[in-house]
Amino acid sequence: MRKLAMTVLITLMMVLPIASMGATIVHTDSVDGLTDLFATLTVPQFDGTYPLNSITIEANTWLDGAISFENMNTAATGGFNVTGNWFDGWLVLGGELNPGNWEIIGGETLFEYHDEGDPSGAIWLETYDGVLDYAGPSGTVFPYGTSHDWTMTITPDNPLVADFFGDGNVDFSCMTWIWTDMSIFGPVYSMEWNTTAGYDITVTYDFDSTVAIEASTFGGVKALFR
Repeated sequence: MRKLAMTVLITLMMVLPIASMGATIVHTDSVDGLTDLFATLTVPQFDGTYPLNSITIEANTWLDGAISFENMNTAATGGFNVTGNWFDGWLVLGGELNPGNWEIIGGETLFEYHDEGDPSGAIWLETYDGVLDYAGPSGTVFPYGTSHDWTMTITPDNPLVADFFGDGNVDFSCMTWIWTDMSIFGPVYSMEWNTTAGYDITVTYDFDSTVAIEASTFGGVKALFR
């Protein structure tokens, strides 16, 4: 009797589970101009499609300026005396700008600074050298400035996180200014006083993006009959 050999192949398929992957969305905004600086920075909100891990806010603010002075008196020395410099700035979540009263109304203050620059003391200059260039024996340029870097991380249990959810924008109110006390020596002079300032802000949304991965594997079981 002839023997019959039969092979039966049973196919098995395995599907790997869904994997959770981290991702980030980064938004930036910036402003710069002459002080006193009052401005609103704006970034988009997080739409909530995926679970949010955290929000990181990074800000950089700077203030740079100089007093340029020329003694225009041809018969006497002159100059000035700086007795104090104060540099102030604020970054507020939300809020309303009110430059007329030098303030931001409402909102949540995230960061502020008050720096006291070193006074220069008295700066004496020679009689006018005939060239209005704020240089030479009768002129000078007195620089000043400050800068700050600031970072804050907001987790989902922080009440501030609610401001960042939605399909609109998040507003940050910012301002910075300088106060300088100085006195002038001599009635004939030329002076320029210029100060610029700026804010850069970065908001990073860290969240879980869920991506389905279907990687199938195949295997066989063979049965032999005789």
